[in-house]
Amino acid sequence: MAYQPTVDLGGSVAELSRPAKALNRNFMEKWKKPQGRKQKHNSLKGKYHNWLSPFLFTQIETARVTSGSPKWSTRAIVRTLKKKDPETFQGLGCSTIDGWIDRTSDKPKWSERKLERISCGNEPGNDNCGRKSFFVSVI
Repeated sequence: MAYQPTVDLGGSVAELSRPAKALNRNFMEKWKKPQGRKQKHNSLKGKYHNWLSPFLFTQIETARVTSGSPKWSTRAIVRTLKKKDPETFQGLGCSTIDGWIDRTSDKPKWSERKLERISCGNEPGNDNCGRKSFFVSVI
């Protein structure tokens, strides 16, 4: 039986896996000044998941271990995750996890690049994401 949360966590999985958006929104509301153009539209909810955030990736790693395949079957990992929590992992596909695995040696392992991203936690994956300031140094 799948786990059914009894408490509303305050957002979708996409919102919870990318907390910087909510932090920026709260910061802007706290320090907002009355000048300038008024906002017409509410900000959009999060759309993309950060599967490498700590609370999601620990579940992915646990599913990899419990799936039991020495070849790291991505289909078995995704099936285990969706059986455990179908609502959270409904958007996760086999091809996503397959891109994280380095199969060049005889034993598969997580790629170095993904391990670096996992160690960053909830930080964005690259410097090109999000809105940029108007005054940017090009030197």
